[in-house]
Amino acid sequence: MAASGRSRVGGCDVTCIRSITTENYSKAIQQLKARFGWKDLLVQIYMRDLLSLVMKNAIDGKNSPDLATLYDMFETKLRALKSLGRTKEKFADFMEPLVESCLPESVLHAWERGRISGFADDSTSQKSLEKLMFFLRHKVESEEMIKLAREGFVKNGGSFKRNKSTDNGSHVG
Repeated sequence: MAASGRSRVGGCDVTCIRSITTENYSKAIQQLKARFGWKDLLVQIYMRDLLSLVMKNAIDGKNSPDLATLYDMFETKLRALKSLGRTKEKFADFMEPLVESCLPESVLHAWERGRISGFADDSTSQKSLEKLMFFLRHKVESEEMIKLAREGFVKNGGSFKRNKSTDNGSHVG
């Protein structure tokens, strides 16, 4: 913060609150919310972030983020939208296709197989979006468990040896 009590926040000069006390704390929060808490703008930012993921996936294809990163991005954006009062009932109809468009092809195939087998059969798009996110969470967890199982051992000179990074420190002599 500059000596004048001003700093640049969000691309705008904003007079900063020099001393926050118990008496003025709620007023300071109200001032910050009034200046930066534009719910409609935040919703647009989150939606544009999701759309940019779709566009990146369409352009980059195989260079898109891994599934765990994608899942974390989706979950973060959905949680942020919910905190802004944008419930799944309001945006599930178009959110599910956006999320699907970002998925790697193999994951999308697995999701579609599950949908055909009745795993994701439900009449509302809200529940379908919830089931898609549930499916993705479990897919990410499965991939992490498989990775752990495979990386617990490393190939070294034609023989397999226990990876020291996963060894608990006990050695059998």
